[in-house]
Amino acid sequence: KKSIKRIDGITAKSISSGQVITSLSNVVKELIENSIDAKSTHICLKFKDFGKESIECADNGFGVEESDFESIAKRHYTSKLSDFSQLSTIQTFGFRGEALSSLCDLSKVWIHSRHLSQSIGTKLYFNSEGIVIRRELSPRNIGTTVTVENLFNSIPVRRKEFVNNIKREFDKMLRLVYSYCIGCVGIRISCTNQLVNKTKQTIFCCPGISIKNNIVQIFDSKQLNSLIEFEQHIESDEQSSNDNNGIKITGFISKCDFGCGRSANDRQFLYVNRRPCELKNILKFINETYRNFNRNQYPFVLLNIEIDKSLVDFNVTPDKRQLIISKEEQIFSIIKESLIKMYNKENSCQLDSMTNYTTKLFHNLSQKRKSEPVDEEVKAIMSTPLKMSRCRSPCDSPFKESVNNERLIVSPNVS
Repeated sequence: KKSIKRIDGITAKSISSGQVITSLSNVVKELIENSIDAKSTHICLKFKDFGKESIECADNGFGVEESDFESIAKRHYTSKLSDFSQLSTIQTFGFRGEALSSLCDLSKVWIHSRHLSQSIGTKLYFNSEGIVIRRELSPRNIGTTVTVENLFNSIPVRRKEFVNNIKREFDKMLRLVYSYCIGCVGIRISCTNQLVNKTKQTIFCCPGISIKNNIVQIFDSKQLNSLIEFEQHIESDEQSSNDNNGIKITGFISKCDFGCGRSANDRQFLYVNRRPCELKNILKFINETYRNFNRNQYPFVLLNIEIDKSLVDFNVTPDKRQLIISKEEQIFSIIKESLIKMYNKENSCQLDSMTNYTTKLFHNLSQKRKSEPVDEEVKAIMSTPLKMSRCRSPCDSPFKESVNNERLIVSPNVS
């Protein structure tokens, strides 16, 4: 019978590293968040062969101080958190001190950085334990570049799975990066990929001027035109209003007209205090509410929930994308009431617009026919009550003008 013994440190680190870094998306997420925490205004992602060969993240942040060189890639070493009590007020994306250490264990890592206080940059090369094995001076602008080569090379099974599904992994990674591109204002994010013996290809370049501009740059202007700004409505009940104090929801969501939504829920982005996250219950609730107005499509969603940090637990999973919010029911209530009021208002405005449109057409018809003999067909039309149905847009009115604009044909009893 084997006795219970403590696992040695290297084995324990290798086991946990495979849980922290599970995919290409995890790698890029950790690198981007490090760059954002370093107050970068420009982040450049460079992939070789979709990340199979190497992944590089370069920024113009404040860089790494020389005194931190030896500890930067060691496990649970971080400058963002000193004790557990600070977790409820943490301002940065990262705080666990696990990412770089795990990357060193799963791949080959080197860092090229120059701090604000330095006149020249330094290249640092690490072993699998996150220890600097070589350093050399190398010029660069202020900022940091992290390069990851041969990801998952230390786990053959995972490496094989990663290589076989590299394009699928790359697409998933892009969807994750889009959440940072769209939600970050003031940060320029670009992405390139270079295949073997091929020229470098630019995947996207998002200038980060504004949320609206980010949507246009990542998707297109058609996507932006199909959205309406989310208007938060609070229940009139005084107690409910008090419960919702401190919760502010802003962003954009699809209009309820058919064609403004999407056939899949692939463009839905939620943020809590500007941190991209996965809140499946809230997204499911939004989709169900939207389908009361557009039953065949899913909405584009981009919502940021501002809430007291003490009401959110970010430390649920290693990637920090799963959260626990203590006021989730109040958020449901705000979203539901807001969407219902927004879409009812939109429907009302469109119906009024259509009515004005048809009234104008009848007026033009009347003016046009004053000097002309009125035939039996027009008499029948003018004397028959019209049964009108709501149209999706004034441009979709059932009343159409002929191509030569000489005669207006209107069908009574339109249903």
